[in-house]
Amino acid sequence: MPLSFKGTAHPRPGRSRNNIADLSPGEIGTTNLGVRGGTDLLVEHDASQKVGRVLASWEGPQGQLRVEGIVDDPNAAASVRSGAMRGLSLGTSVLQREDGKRMMISQDELSLCVQPRRGGCYVDEINGRSVHTRYNASKHAGTRCPRCPFFCHPHPTR
Repeated sequence: MPLSFKGTAHPRPGRSRNNIADLSPGEIGTTNLGVRGGTDLLVEHDASQKVGRVLASWEGPQGQLRVEGIVDDPNAAASVRSGAMRGLSLGTSVLQREDGKRMMISQDELSLCVQPRRGGCYVDEINGRSVHTRYNASKHAGTRCPRCPFFCHPHPTR
């Protein structure tokens, strides 16, 4: 039986890129992994292990790239259900100039993986049920500083 899932494929972008393949806010907002029947879903970026497809993508409430897809391979579905393989990793192609600057970027595939390289990129819903919760134990978790764009209460002295 196929498994449907939702998750985060790319975290909210930071102020600068850590990697040439990291997406900007504009790129996240315009990425459409559901186009032309969906983007291939692989296991650990292995093209010989196509296990499903991504049906849709959208910008999440915190600026992250959210995805919805289906796993139709029974073994891969079992690994996702058991929690053994719930990481998500974008397979990205980057065309560069000779000086190394980016000219074009495209998302070739999405992979299920054991451990994603980008933090927070996991399957968090399986067949409509939440399977991944994040809890911030900090006293001021999620509280933005009124004096700067960070989450830094109390405000540091300079």
